[in-house]
Amino acid sequence: MSMSDISLLNPWIGAIAIIAVVLISVIIQLISNRWFADEDFDNIHNVGGIYMSAVATLYSVILGMILVNSSQSFIEAKKNIQDESEALLEVLYYSRSMPDEYKSGVVSSISRYVDYLVENYSNEKESDMFYEKDHHVYPVTRFIDIADSVKKIEPETENQKATYSAMLDSMKSANENRRARLEVNNYKITWIEWFCLIAGGIVIIAFSLFFTIRHRVVHAITTGMVAFMVATNLYAVYMLNNPYSGFIEIPTSRLEFLRYWIKEVQDNNWIKEEKRRKEK
Repeated sequence: MSMSDISLLNPWIGAIAIIAVVLISVIIQLISNRWFADEDFDNIHNVGGIYMSAVATLYSVILGMILVNSSQSFIEAKKNIQDESEALLEVLYYSRSMPDEYKSGVVSSISRYVDYLVENYSNEKESDMFYEKDHHVYPVTRFIDIADSVKKIEPETENQKATYSAMLDSMKSANENRRARLEVNNYKITWIEWFCLIAGGIVIIAFSLFFTIRHRVVHAITTGMVAFMVATNLYAVYMLNNPYSGFIEIPTSRLEFLRYWIKEVQDNNWIKEEKRRKEK
């Protein structure tokens, strides 16, 4: 079993963690019932309900805002990878109108970049934009190679010049979406936010210990439901905060389609080159 298998990003591990939180909460609740007499619970009910309502409302607002924000970030990350793929597909399409000597450079550079994304999709970080060599920092060449291959193109006809202008716009769009994707990938909920979420969840569950229902089973079920809702929402925030890894990671279908399209273009170019060689 690898370390990734025991990560919270694994839904089975997450389910076990949620169940553990529920069981621990119910066990503590059953034990805590012995600490108070029935008269104590009656006195707590008079004022505790108001306090719990205020705390629960505040916590639900905070949790809801962070959950919605994480969900929006996930949607944004999905849109960025789709838009980046579409922009690169446009660059690839426009390259077909360029002079023959530049086509293979554009296709091969995009192919290497897409292969890298698919193979390292869940591990890419902002630090990958640079690598160190001989005590100097160089920009990573995977995306730069595409830009270089496009810059080398010298359009010959008016139609090629117009197409080349659109090609540059697509490259700009691809770069912008790439940057946005990396920014979303590197954005994480801060420790103070996690502290507020976890501490608030503990307080909400702890509040349920100061109330009692005559039927112990019903009380245990009620406490379990509160713990389950808190743990589930916290886990949802955690999962949505990791859009490029885990069980709900953003699918690479667009990248796979682009990869397939590149292969088709490369195969077609190889066929054309073989025909030209035979004709010569």
